[in-house]
Amino acid sequence: MLTYDAAKAVEGGSFTIKAGMGPALPLTLVEVVAGRNRAPVPGLPQAFSLYLKGTPGIICPQGTYVLENPSLGRLEVFVVPVGDDAETGEFLYQVSFN
Repeated sequence: MLTYDAAKAVEGGSFTIKAGMGPALPLTLVEVVAGRNRAPVPGLPQAFSLYLKGTPGIICPQGTYVLENPSLGRLEVFVVPVGDDAETGEFLYQVSFN
């Protein structure tokens, strides 16, 4: 399972997102944010979220996707689009780990 520290280590890095048989699309990990709802508890993983920017003009609907990164490998995660950049058209996605 992905940890906060491992994700933080690749902040700014490149990912691809893939669903089904379609082509993989590039994403950039723009921020890793520690969970704010609870303090870290010894023995339990730290809650955190990844924020990734995608391809301008292309939106991936909310759902389960495969994210890949050279350092982290393959992750099957639930991705939620949370907005877009009005200037660039890049969509912002959130992936939460609790």
